Amino acid sequence: MVALISCPPGFARELGKLPASVEVRSNARGRADVIVFFATRRAELARRMPGFRRSLAEGGSLWVAWPKRTSGVATDLTFEPVQEIGLEAGLSDGRVCAINGHWSSVRFVDPDQSSNRT
Repeated sequence: MVALISCPPGFARELGKLPASVEVRSNARGRADVIVFFATRRAELARRMPGFRRSLAEGGSLWVAWPKRTSGVATDLTFEPVQEIGLEAGLSDGRVCAINGHWSSVRFVDPDQSSNRT
């Protein structure tokens, strides 16, 4: 299951056609193999991060996206506070990548899980 949370308009279309076996939700209730959370405020990210960790399926990944400075989206986030909040929640950070011209993201995994495949 893939959870796309607080996505900007049109983001789901950017993913293209997904395999029929992939369930996409707009919340992280239950377990998710992949969670993508678009954050614009540090306080909201800090509040929600522990719940996202609990929602990760074994081997799952949490991608936290924040607006690039050039996006025009109001935010108090950059990589450093996103990383800090994830590490404080007990997650390990890894890959950093651009989602598109407006959003950057970092991948977190739960180090207590045996494998992280996504």
